[in-house]
Amino acid sequence: MRIILLVLLCAILSFVHAEVKHYDVGSLKEIEQYYDGQEFLLILWSHDCPPCRQELEYLEIIQKQMVLKNIVLINTDGKDELARVEEILTLHNLMVLDNWIFANDNIERLRYSIDENWAGELPKSYFYSIAHERRVKSGSLSIELLKRWLVNSQR
Repeated sequence: MRIILLVLLCAILSFVHAEVKHYDVGSLKEIEQYYDGQEFLLILWSHDCPPCRQELEYLEIIQKQMVLKNIVLINTDGKDELARVEEILTLHNLMVLDNWIFANDNIERLRYSIDENWAGELPKSYFYSIAHERRVKSGSLSIELLKRWLVNSQR
């Protein structure tokens, strides 16, 4: 009985600590500083983007095979959609990742803060090297590409 209670308590605490942070102008610098000296993958997504949702499913599948780390998910739907975003992330067991949501009503300004050339097309991803040089990928990420990046980044 004690073991069951302990497991339940741990599950509750991990859920309580999981959060979707508010992304605003300047948040990218915060993210880059947090991952200083590390590779990371920044994925932009929306709940009404079918290829984006497919990428979340891929991450869920991969997570069953290996630990996901250094992955940043930024939802572009806006803070009014927070409950829906949390529901989707919870459904895919991705609340443990570094999750953000656009928190400013000036969406264009937020997009510009990420990439001055980004017009809002999704899905869009940025592969950061250890030196934080970015490689941009417009369009869907395949499950093979995600696995390959995760294996290589965890060496």
